[in-house]
Amino acid sequence: MTRRFLLSAALALAISAIPLAAQNPLNPFDPAYKTWREQLELGQQLRAEGKFEKAEESFVSALSQAERFGATDVRFGACLNALALFYHSQGNYTAAEPLYQKAIHVLDAAVGADHPDIGKVLSSLSALYVTMDRPGDAVPLAKRRVRIVEKSSGLNNPSLVAPLNALAFASFLSGELTDAEAHQRRSIEILNSSRAFATADDATSMSSLSVILAAASKKPEAAGALEETLEIRRSLQDDASLAAARDMARLADAYADRFQLSKAEALLRQSLAIRETLAAQQNPEGAAAVNNLAEILRTQGAVEQSEGLFRQALEIWTQVAGPDHVETAVSKHNLASVLRDGERYDEAAKLLEESLAALRVELGEQHPKVLQVAAAHRETVALSRTGVSQVFDVR
Repeated sequence: MTRRFLLSAALALAISAIPLAAQNPLNPFDPAYKTWREQLELGQQLRAEGKFEKAEESFVSALSQAERFGATDVRFGACLNALALFYHSQGNYTAAEPLYQKAIHVLDAAVGADHPDIGKVLSSLSALYVTMDRPGDAVPLAKRRVRIVEKSSGLNNPSLVAPLNALAFASFLSGELTDAEAHQRRSIEILNSSRAFATADDATSMSSLSVILAAASKKPEAAGALEETLEIRRSLQDDASLAAARDMARLADAYADRFQLSKAEALLRQSLAIRETLAAQQNPEGAAAVNNLAEILRTQGAVEQSEGLFRQALEIWTQVAGPDHVETAVSKHNLASVLRDGERYDEAAKLLEESLAALRVELGEQHPKVLQVAAAHRETVALSRTGVSQVFDVR
C-alpha cells in the first residue's frame, strides 16, 4: 500500500475554540487584539481568494503582533499554527515544521498539554511528517493525539476513530505492522459498537485493515477484509464508486494469487468498467488494473485480448509517467512477453531493448529486474534468429 491509504490531515484550527488561559485574558477592545485578529482573518480571506503572497504577509503580520503578548500566550500559539497551516497548504514543508513545533510548545504552556485542541496541531504536524516521508516522526505525535482524545472523550468514543486511523497509517508506513493492525482493529470496533448500521466509515476502515494485513503477509485475512468491505459498500449502494473499484482490483489480486482466475477476471472487469464510467482510467491505478487483467487473460491463453490490454496499459503508463519511467519500462517488458508467446520476436526484442535501456538508468546494472530483462532480451534476439519457441514468463 502506498500513501493513497485513506488519510487526509485537517489543515484548520479554530482560534476561538481554544480556551484561554486565565493569565492571558483576551480583551476585544484592546487595539493589539484587534490588530492581530484582523490580520489573521485577512490572511484567511486572502488565501481563500488565491492571493497567496498577500495572505502570507497578513499571517506574518498577525504573528508579529501576537508575539508581543508573550511566549506562552494562546494568541501567539494560534498565529504560529495559522502560519504553519498556510505554509503546509502551499507545500512549503520546511517552513511549516518548526512553526508547528513551536505552536505545540506555546499552546502546551498556554492551555495545558492535554487540551483537546492541541490534538489538531498534532494532527497537522503528524500529517506533515507523513507527507515528508518521515512516518517515524509522525507516530509519537499521533499517539499523543489519541491519548488526548481518550482523556477528554473516553476510551470508546467515536471521536477516537479518526485519530486511530491516522495512528494506524503512520505505524503502517513506519513498518510497525502489528501496531498498525491493532490500531485499525480498535477503530473498527469503536465504529461497530457506536451504531447499528454500517456507514462509509466502516468500509473505509475495513479497506485500510486489508492493506495492513496484506503487507503483513496475512493474505487470506486481507482477502476476507476486502470481501467484507465490498459487502458493506453494496449495502450502502456504494459499489460503483472509485473506492469500490480500488477494493475490487485489490481483491482480484488476492484471488489471482490463489489461482481463482475467473473470480479475479470478473472483479477486474467490473473495476475497470467503473473507472471507465468515471473517466478514471488514465492513472497508475487504472494502468495496474488493466495490466493485471491482461496477465490473467494471458495465463488463460487469450493471447489477442491480452495483447490489446497490455498495449492499453503501456499507453496509460507512457502518458502518466513518461516514456522512460520504470513502470513504463516494466509495461514494455510485459507486452513483449505476450508478443513472444505469439512468436513475434523482432517486435518483442525491440520493446525489451527499450525497456532495458530505461531500467538500467533508473535501477542500475545489477538490479534483479535489469538482469531479468537483459536475459529475456538475449533469449528473444536468439529466438528471432533461430525461430525456436520457448516459454517466456516475465511476471
